[in-house]
Amino acid sequence: MQVCVESSGWTKNKGEQSIMKCEGKIALVTGCTSGIGKATMYKLLEEGADVYMLVRNLKRGKKLAEATEEKYPGKVRGVLYFECDKLETIESSIKEAYEDAGRIDIFINNAIGGASAAKDNLTVTETSHETCMGLMESILGVSAECARVVIPLMIAGGGGSIVNVSSSTGVQPDVSRTYYGVAKAAVNMLTQQIAVQYGRQGIRCNAVLPGFTVSKATEKAMPKEFKEAWLKHTLIRRLGTPQDQANAIVFLASDEASWITGHLMEVCGGYGLAANMYGDIVEPPKV
Repeated sequence: MQVCVESSGWTKNKGEQSIMKCEGKIALVTGCTSGIGKATMYKLLEEGADVYMLVRNLKRGKKLAEATEEKYPGKVRGVLYFECDKLETIESSIKEAYEDAGRIDIFINNAIGGASAAKDNLTVTETSHETCMGLMESILGVSAECARVVIPLMIAGGGGSIVNVSSSTGVQPDVSRTYYGVAKAAVNMLTQQIAVQYGRQGIRCNAVLPGFTVSKATEKAMPKEFKEAWLKHTLIRRLGTPQDQANAIVFLASDEASWITGHLMEVCGGYGLAANMYGDIVEPPKV
């Protein structure tokens, strides 16, 4: 009989199902009606968490919540209005979930504001001051406001786990999208500031840094040449999926990562790890 013992305290006999990673946890997920947020919400439900959906489009959010009922009855505890560009809704939605559940164990900070879609988010000289500042507010500002509100509530409940969804562009400079990367780099530093400042009060804070992750929109809009160029510099020769990101996010959120904090986890298939000049001309080793 094979037995695995994890630091979180559970055991698994061969042939038995694992105890769910997030059973009994109260989790809040922002921006979870599509893409990475949606995949993360489903992964949390799969792992036993009770989830509050913090979303901009309430109609879409409620429809998605209804779709979970057959498999996860009663596990979506609420669908709350959360609009990145209206800061007052950040505080009101988080506090409403806290008052309803009595605590917050997990907070997934995924949503970003509308300025992230600015068309002149290009090089340093091509990007307007307004777009630069708008991106900082839409990305760093939203993450900071979420943290300001949720940390005291988590501490009141004995602690909790925050996972910020950042980007590999926060650690790998790009030929374009300058201030998106700069803002995500700031989120990375915010992640570690939170870990340092509140770790002794039971708060863990980590970040997942997705590489290029496929969605219906990106798959449709991405030219074939761009995809081929990207994959040429990705060690695992495929694009990422929302599920790849959700797996990492929920691991860091769960007690399985209870001794991990301040960590910036790139989930990008090894993009940019090898020197590009070698990646272009050297064949993979024969084994």
